[in-house]
Amino acid sequence: MEKALEKLLTSAPPDNALWKIWEYQAFREEEITPPVLDLGCGDGKFTRTLFHTPLDLGLDINKGRLKRALSAHVYRFVLQADACSLPFRDNYFGTVFSACVLEHIPRVELAIKEVGRVLKPGGKFLFSVPSHYLERYLLAPEAQASPWLSFLRRGLASVINGILSMRHFYPPSYWSAMLSKAGMRLSRFRYILPPKAAAFWAHSFFWGNALFPTLFLLYHTSLRHVILRAFLAALLPLIKGSVSEGGALVIVAEKPR
Repeated sequence: MEKALEKLLTSAPPDNALWKIWEYQAFREEEITPPVLDLGCGDGKFTRTLFHTPLDLGLDINKGRLKRALSAHVYRFVLQADACSLPFRDNYFGTVFSACVLEHIPRVELAIKEVGRVLKPGGKFLFSVPSHYLERYLLAPEAQASPWLSFLRRGLASVINGILSMRHFYPPSYWSAMLSKAGMRLSRFRYILPPKAAAFWAHSFFWGNALFPTLFLLYHTSLRHVILRAFLAALLPLIKGSVSEGGALVIVAEKPR
């Protein structure tokens, strides 16, 4: 776990690395059946950390990110396409994998419908999304009772959601209904990113992204070990323990045989 977190820290700001290591812990417990589609693969850095061998296909709407994923040999093939109109035949993939992508898609129900179409009977759809609890956890617990802190929390959420273009924050029941309409059933889900971790994610979002270009350069100097030790000491306590409610969800859906 520590090695995976260290790898994530050298390729992403600390807020992103924290979120991704929670996803890593959840996804690595799931079996995948080929052929595998990584829906919204981006540059593939997280997928390269999570999986030991290249996946069959990485799909993204951003051509620049796909070029970086291809050059990193994360996928056997990459394709630029829209998740709401997948250029594949019905019942083709054994697994569709998607890490924090669906929340960015305006008409997410169309993307889920397309996943249901291209997934084989008996296939699995593994995905992560922010949960309906995320905004609640952006500040300290006392923000729940204070009107002023609640106002500040909503403002912070609005800014972060605007920057990241996050649109959808639903409970499991809502995702279950959309999956059902697309011919899949929600098999299981788990919350990740508990309150303290979600608060750190929000607090470090601005300074972490601002400092990351400098940190990236320092990772290639003799200070690398010192900086990584400091971040690991801060983050490792935030990725332990069970989660009854969290700022994000990992969902496993199946298409009936």
